Amino acid sequence: MGLLAPGDVVGDRLVVQQPLGQGAYAEVCRVWHEVLGRQAMKVFKHLTSDARTRELLGEAQLLSRLGHHNIVRVFDAGMIRTAEGARGYFTMEYLPGGSLHRLLGYSRASDVWSLGTIALATLELDRIVLATLELDPRQRISHAMELADRLRARHAPATPHRRPEPPPAPPDCDRGPEHTAAQAQATRALALARRLGGLAEAAAELDRAVRRCPCARGRHGYRVELWRRGVVM
Repeated sequence: MGLLAPGDVVGDRLVVQQPLGQGAYAEVCRVWHEVLGRQAMKVFKHLTSDARTRELLGEAQLLSRLGHHNIVRVFDAGMIRTAEGARGYFTMEYLPGGSLHRLLGYSRASDVWSLGTIALATLELDRIVLATLELDPRQRISHAMELADRLRARHAPATPHRRPEPPPAPPDCDRGPEHTAAQAQATRALALARRLGGLAEAAAELDRAVRRCPCARGRHGYRVELWRRGVVM
């Protein structure tokens, strides 16, 4: 069950139509604004104080300052208040067509960003990507150019990146000794990945960690993958 259901009303002008997706810290749904029409709304998962919610809404403030044809426009931002605390949200342009993960048919990492994103969109790096990518080279280059253009605009004001969020732990993990050992292996894999010439060794170490506990693909594992793609790019 999502944070909001179809038919829910937010404020006095937004009606939830359908969920679109979610990440580690927020959900996105399609909403209808009574004046402006169809929009996308990002809702933070965690209930916090008003002050903390305003900090989280800094993402909306940042987007509102970036005027670029490859970056969505933000329309509004606010809070949904409950007895347990406040939950922030902001509305932005709705762009139909699915996500980058759906386009690439690839879901090994929960998030992609910076050079890892461009590498994921352009390079056929391993058998998983080779088996799933259906984009021809011209399409991959086109998407990469758009992504690079967004990154250029994103860095122009010298604003900091939000720290990437790892995927949540699988619900069946008991966090026992194997979990602890796998996390230690994944940490070593990340250190190996950052060492010159250590990417192959890092991938092998990560695979061993994942066999011990799927959680290893999370906090450190997906950073190993993105580091690898960024380096290759």
